[in-house]
Amino acid sequence: MSNISRSKLKKKKEDIWKEKVNIFFDILKIDFILIIHKNTSSIIGKKDIHESSFNIELTNRLLQEIIKYEINSKKVDIFDGDLQKDISIFDFKNYKIIIEDGNFIRGALILNSTPSYYLHKSLEIFVKEYEKENGKFLKTFTRKITTYPDFINIIEKIFDITLVFPHIINLTPLSTNINPYQDKILTIATNIQKEKGKFFISELLNKLLLIKEIKEPKEKIIADIYDLRQYGYIIPIIE
Repeated sequence: MSNISRSKLKKKKEDIWKEKVNIFFDILKIDFILIIHKNTSSIIGKKDIHESSFNIELTNRLLQEIIKYEINSKKVDIFDGDLQKDISIFDFKNYKIIIEDGNFIRGALILNSTPSYYLHKSLEIFVKEYEKENGKFLKTFTRKITTYPDFINIIEKIFDITLVFPHIINLTPLSTNINPYQDKILTIATNIQKEKGKFFISELLNKLLLIKEIKEPKEKIIADIYDLRQYGYIIPIIE
């Protein structure tokens, strides 16, 4: 194989690692998701991703800020690789908030740090999917209605929030082959699970980064963990 071919192959691998790293860290940025019915200004869906300190008072204050925000009044430059893009974002206390309007709802992500463009695109897709699945409900919604559609399946499909859930080793035999380093990752994850009964992806990553003998780049470590999830070797605990 020529040096040029090796260079291209290496670049392709690094691009794949980068994509998986971006997905992982973007999910960690999401603290809270709100769905607001635009005509009535009612919260018709909410999800606290990390079991944060979102009490009723804080949620109500967030709601007021999100309702009154003019979506086109402020744009912030976000760099996605070499591309510079504009998204609607504003600050509230220590949070960054991005919003997206559909025909009937306003979706909002409350974040603990500056978002990537990927998160904004995911929010756009989420709003479209929610309205597509719940069109009849949204057209006839009034404040008297107290039962709202379940939207967790849409969140999990688009944002993959199970990345932040506790995980366990899948004891069912699997046919997908893994590399020696992924096997080492599973061994370390197993040791954490023996001690605590479960483990978090961030906890596993931190443990791996502290092992001096491991010479792999951080991006490859995260990509290998991501692949082990995709293969089914480590699985989230969904309550």
